Amino acid sequence: MELGTFGAVLSYALDIEQRSSAFFEEIVDRVVRQDARAVFEDIMLKGQRRIRNLMRVRRENVTEMILEPITGLDSDDFPLKTGASPEADDSALIGIAAAVQDTLKEFFTAAASKISFLPEASYEFEDLASEHADDAVLLRGLT
Repeated sequence: MELGTFGAVLSYALDIEQRSSAFFEEIVDRVVRQDARAVFEDIMLKGQRRIRNLMRVRRENVTEMILEPITGLDSDDFPLKTGASPEADDSALIGIAAAVQDTLKEFFTAAASKISFLPEASYEFEDLASEHADDAVLLRGLT
């Protein structure tokens, strides 16, 4: 789906953050290794904070949501693949989680450049991209 307005970009950002957070909430208890579980719990809590931050960005920029058209940003380019079979072991869950973080980083990086006409929102998206990149590195360090 074409994300042609700031409102559409923000709605998709909230959607993928919420789906990511739900994924971590769902699998955190399935992780056996304590070090991995601690990382998953930390990412889950950060996800909840990120959702609150995105809702704040929405409230603060509601008047700008329809002013500036956006081109070249499509939600289909950032599919969030959170499927984990019930038999998935820690290694598989870590791999899926790292891929989720990579997708989120890619989306927020691309979106930040597209919403540069809103500097505060763009900065928030850049910050989110950086956080997701850091989380992906942390997850890959568990393998």
